[in-house]
Amino acid sequence: GLFNRGGLRLRKREYAAAAADFERVIALVPRDPEGWFFRGLCRHALKDDGPAVADFTAALKLDARHSRALAWRSACHVDLGHAAEAIGDAEACLAIDGENTIALASRGRARLQLGQRPGAAADFYVAGTLAAQGGNHAGAVLLLGDSIGAEPTYSAHAARALSRTRLKDLQGAAADYRSALDLAPADWPMREKVMRILESLKPELALLNHPGACASLRLPVGELGEDLGIVAAGEFKLDIPSSRDPNIL
Repeated sequence: GLFNRGGLRLRKREYAAAAADFERVIALVPRDPEGWFFRGLCRHALKDDGPAVADFTAALKLDARHSRALAWRSACHVDLGHAAEAIGDAEACLAIDGENTIALASRGRARLQLGQRPGAAADFYVAGTLAAQGGNHAGAVLLLGDSIGAEPTYSAHAARALSRTRLKDLQGAAADYRSALDLAPADWPMREKVMRILESLKPELALLNHPGACASLRLPVGELGEDLGIVAAGEFKLDIPSSRDPNIL
């Protein structure tokens, strides 16, 4: 049907065609919030944030607890420069779904607009660790990078190092582990573990200098990840809002 075809086009990043399908869905079933929500996603991806806000608002009038509509309306408000509205929507979403990474990242971006760098760093950090828990290590690297950009912390560097290790970016991981050691207090409980990981990385990094060499990763990252609250799990399908690619179906 139209809804499924719109979803397929959304997955294929054919946003204008998908929006047209969801527009027809709205005409047929105007009291279904999902048609409004998905047309809003398409419009956001097309950088048409004003109409996207209107669509998410329409979805919320039909279902006031539509957490995804709140999260993505927050993302639109950030892009429109409406920081206060973005924070309001993000917090309303998080009251319903406390682990919504879109809402966390949007609130972080809004806080940056307001100059609230520590709060922004905390939001990006939580969003990044949630992404890592879901197995989305590429998204985690980006979100944790936003956290570090807002306010560098040893926790964010250590968490990003774990995700970079999962992605086999050993040089980036080593740099983050070193930064974590530089920023952490002398009595940081993870210091010895991080130093052990860095020592384990040395032969792997040496192998990278030889074309064709294949490094076999056997690093003690699991225990560190558990201590940081980061555990790899199944596939995580949500993209981050800065990409404008709402491929969440």
